[in-house]
Formats: sequence, structure tokens, C-alpha cells
Amino acid sequence: ATNTALSAPSGSVSLGLASSAPPTPDPSPTEAPATASKTVALSKMCYLADCIEFMQNLPDESVDHCITDPPYAIDMANMKQRAKIDRVEAEHQVDENLDLLEQFFSAVPRLLKPNGVLAVWCAFEHANFIQDLFRRQSLYVQGYPIIWEKLHPCLNRNPGRKWTSTTEFCIVGCKGQMHLNDKPLTNIVKASSQSDPYKSDHPFFKPMAVWDFLL
Repeated sequence: ATNTALSAPSGSVSLGLASSAPPTPDPSPTEAPATASKTVALSKMCYLADCIEFMQNLPDESVDHCITDPPYAIDMANMKQRAKIDRVEAEHQVDENLDLLEQFFSAVPRLLKPNGVLAVWCAFEHANFIQDLFRRQSLYVQGYPIIWEKLHPCLNRNPGRKWTSTTEFCIVGCKGQMHLNDKPLTNIVKASSQSDPYKSDHPFFKPMAVWDFLL
């Protein structure tokens, strides 16, 4: 089986366990190839838990890749213009978030398989801090982050003094050698969260196109 970890230091973890389909016998020259199918229960694919505690109980080199979208360690007083921000405000405390990131980075390298990828969404103001966390754990870190360019309208609380933020950043590194797949050789993904068919009312929702780009 192949393990893919999607974890968040905010206190929840979603671990997808992709089971291998059973082998299909070779068809005879007169037979059409059989189609193998298997249903995997959701409870065997996703776990709701404190991700740091959960990861401590996983065996070494048991995770192919890890993608996390943690609280950004930003001052939520500057985000009051966003709808439904109160529902996540308690999770976003600057010092606590940064401390959780350090705990998270201490737990991940042991779990990654050789050449396993770690991708961390973050606020631009903490990009250097997170790159340093990669290096402290002897993980290779890409020199350029993945940049999500938002195609939907974005709010600006103080347009007379600052530019409107229309981007978010994902720092990517790996345990060993980075191998890019057949995705476009660019670090920019353009997508709108408002037109996404899976749109959530979570204030920090990211559209499916962003996750497809990463995966």
C-alpha cells in the first residue's frame, strides 16, 4: 500500500492510504482484459487526530509525501474583513503557530521515504523561517515557492497604504532528490476559489485546481 500524508499542525490530520488493487490474471488471447475494482472504506483512508501525536506512532519511512496547510501565524486582527473569520480565529495565534511548525518539522523527516516531498503553505512573512526549518532537518528546499495567483477579487483593508494581496505561497522541499513529474515547469498556478465546484465556506479555502497542481 502507498501512504500519502496530508497533515496540519492545527490539530487535525488526514492520512490517505491508497491500497493496491488485487492483481488481475493475464487474459487468454480470446478473452477481453478484466477490470479490477475495489472499494476502500473512508475510515481506512482518513484519520482525524492531532497530527503530531499521530505521526509519532507511524513507522520510519512510511510516508511518500506530506502536504500541509497550517495556520499562517499571522495577526488575525488584520483579517477581520473576511467573512466567517471568527470560526478559525482561536487556531491562529502567532507564537503558538510558529511553535507548532517547529514541532511538525521535527516529526516529519523520519517518516518520509527517500525522495519524499514536503510541501508547506505559509504566509510570505514566514517564508524564510520555514525554509530554515527545512534546512535544520537536512531537507532539500526548492529555491522558488509554488505561488497561487488568485483569479477572484481579493479584499484590501487599507488600499491607500498597501497593495492588494492576490497570492499565497507554498514552500516545497524533499528528503533527497527532487523529481518533478509531467506538470508544467512553472511555479505559478492560477485559480479562483469562487468558481470552484467544491467551494467551502471556510475563510481560507483553496480551490481544487491548486491541489491538483501540487499532486
